[in-house]
Amino acid sequence: MVGIISERDYARKVILKGKSSPDTSVREIMSLPSRRGTATDRRGMHGRHDGQAGQAPPVLTADRVVGIVSIGDLVKASLDEKDFLIKQLENYITGTH
Repeated sequence: MVGIISERDYARKVILKGKSSPDTSVREIMSLPSRRGTATDRRGMHGRHDGQAGQAPPVLTADRVVGIVSIGDLVKASLDEKDFLIKQLENYITGTH
């Protein structure tokens, strides 16, 4: 993997700069991955802010890209975790299981 291109990269580096899509190479606008994770890594789930908002870190297994984690993925996982905790606390308070 040499880089990642996102809608944000395209919008900021092509559209906003008035460039032409056919005349712009992917290499010119791609972001270099600053962070990598493994399929079992949970580091990205908490406190993910590496100064490069919008960059989706690649997920690797044996040096092979198997996925990409987006901000939307992290938000959904965080909300699901909070919903689960709220339900556990409600069950504890009401005495139901």
